[in-house]
Amino acid sequence: MDKNRHGVSLIEVLFVLGIMAILIGMIMVVYSNVTINQKSNQMIEEFLTIINDAQSLTSGFPDFQNIDSKTLIQSGLLPQKYISGDKIITPFGSEIEIYVYGPGNTADSVGKLAVYFLDLPQVPCIMLATKAVGQLADGYNVNWNWTNGMSNGNGLTPSQASQACESGDNWIGINVGKSG
Repeated sequence: MDKNRHGVSLIEVLFVLGIMAILIGMIMVVYSNVTINQKSNQMIEEFLTIINDAQSLTSGFPDFQNIDSKTLIQSGLLPQKYISGDKIITPFGSEIEIYVYGPGNTADSVGKLAVYFLDLPQVPCIMLATKAVGQLADGYNVNWNWTNGMSNGNGLTPSQASQACESGDNWIGINVGKSG
C-alpha cells in the first residue's frame, strides 16, 4: 500500500452514498406520514367549520333547511381555502358534498345534514373514519358500510375503518343532527 495516497476509494464513496440514500428515504416516509396526518386533521377542522356554518345559516329553523354545498359557498362563511370554483374541497383536493335529509323523505322528525368526503385515499379514509368528532355525528357511512347511533361521535374502530376503506377510491358520509 502506498503511504502517500490521498483521498477515498470508490467503495468508500459508494458506501457513504448508500447510507445517505437510506437516510433520505426514511426522512421522506416520515415527512409523508406527517403531511397525511396534517391534511387529515384539516379535514376534521373543515368538517366542524361546515357544521358550524350550516347551523349559523339555519339558526331559527328546526332543521337544516335549504342547505347544500352551493349555499355554503355563496354564504361567504367558508374560508376560501376550502373552495375551488363551485365545489367544497378537502386538503387532498377531493370534493365534499353536502345534503340535507329528514322530514318528508325519511322517518326522522328533523332534518339532518350529511357531509360526504369523496375520493379519499385509503390512509386518510381510515384516519377520518376513526376520528372523534364530538357529539356531532349520528352515524358514519364509509363505502356503504353504515354505522348508526353514534351519539358519542367516536367514529369507527380501526378494524372497521380498515375493512371499509379497502379501496383507493373511498368516500365517507357523516350524518349530523341539528343542535338546539
